[in-house]
Amino acid sequence: MLLGLFQVAGQLTPDQMAELQKLGVQGGVPAAGGMFGALAGAGIAMMIVFLIVAIVVGVLALMNMYHLIMTDKAPFEKAGIDKKKWYYNLVLIPFISSLVMVIPFIGWVIGGIGSIYSFVMILIYFFSVRKKVV
Repeated sequence: MLLGLFQVAGQLTPDQMAELQKLGVQGGVPAAGGMFGALAGAGIAMMIVFLIVAIVVGVLALMNMYHLIMTDKAPFEKAGIDKKKWYYNLVLIPFISSLVMVIPFIGWVIGGIGSIYSFVMILIYFFSVRKKVV
């Protein structure tokens, strides 16, 4: 990319180069400048989508935790479901995943996998396990 830019700059006359410098000093918009607005808009839209998903997952997680804490062990045993397993899935794995994500690169991968696993487990617990226990 820079090689092409240097080749074009090498073919400009001194007058054309001075004109380009004037445009840069005056705040002229470069040719590719128009696409950055669309890119920023797409980034903001994605942030809003991720925020909505995060809020929904957070509310589901809180509802699941309330149900898990307020339900004693007997209904879980009656339904044939291990309450300790769901405690690990809904509390410990998300906590450990968030701690591991502090480590650069490998921690991001491991923490990301743990977060995806936790997201799936939150949905499974909310839509199927709670109905069996209640």
